[in-house]
Amino acid sequence: MAAPFVILVEQMVNDGAMDAYLDAIRENARASRQEAGCLRFDVLRVEDSSNTVMLYEIYVDEAAFQAHRETKHFAKFDSLRKLLIKGSRVTRLRLEDSDST
Repeated sequence: MAAPFVILVEQMVNDGAMDAYLDAIRENARASRQEAGCLRFDVLRVEDSSNTVMLYEIYVDEAAFQAHRETKHFAKFDSLRKLLIKGSRVTRLRLEDSDST
């Protein structure tokens, strides 16, 4: 069985756009959690930053992540994201301690 595909996404939200961003990402996260290949999708606020949000996502494999990127809810979020954030960084992770590996 392939190892889960895990990413950590750091997004820097534009000043004054946090409420709109959170509405959009929460909607995307809820829909993503319903995907067969999505094992986890968490939205996390960085405590010492007023404009940084982290997304922790786990998919059964990279193909499931690519399928996620083709959904209507991702497309909707992606179009809004481009207006709401000033920067983003994606880190690929390897899950080392899990029953699913």
